[in-house]
Amino acid sequence: MGRTFGKGFNFGFQPLILCSMLPELQCLTQAALNLGYAYRTHDRNGNLLTVEIGERKYLFERNYTPFNTETEARICLDKEHCYQLLQGVVPMPKTLGFFDPKQAAQYNAYKHQASLDQVLDTLDREFRYPLIIKRNRGALASQVHWVQDAPEAGEALRQIFNQQSKEYDYVALAQEFIPTSREFRVVCFRGQLLLAYERFAGQRYFKAAY
Repeated sequence: MGRTFGKGFNFGFQPLILCSMLPELQCLTQAALNLGYAYRTHDRNGNLLTVEIGERKYLFERNYTPFNTETEARICLDKEHCYQLLQGVVPMPKTLGFFDPKQAAQYNAYKHQASLDQVLDTLDREFRYPLIIKRNRGALASQVHWVQDAPEAGEALRQIFNQQSKEYDYVALAQEFIPTSREFRVVCFRGQLLLAYERFAGQRYFKAAY
């Protein structure tokens, strides 16, 4: 099953596709039409499609794109690895990762602190409060904590290391807190700046910035 669209086609989305297609793919298909590129949907929801540019075809599946390798995509989801790669390239807040001390013994090689108390001792040596505690692979401000002292840091770590929680992560990050007065976000692709905008968020929504 599939439908092919391209320059010169006058069509409207079928209601099923319009309701089911992810917003980012709706934007992609509209951009393809505006630029005169043909695209083909492969599923009834419109979330698996191919865009044709010249002789090349690019496959998009939901919110996955063909532009990054699997390794690059995984690094983008891993905040600790991003920090380790980029700390000498761009200014970044000091960041340390901590492996869940309660993980199984087979992972002991990754545990540089044997208990939560040892994690807190390391925080006292390496940082000054307040600081940010967050899960390593979180998104949309999930499990981001602005902690003022060691007791709050301990509670934040217990939440992140709660293996019964759907927001569990076996790596928690501690990060230097840097107050900001203005926040800008940019989107770059292949060395070119495509989009830049300033974000406005009240104190209630500070998590989105960290």
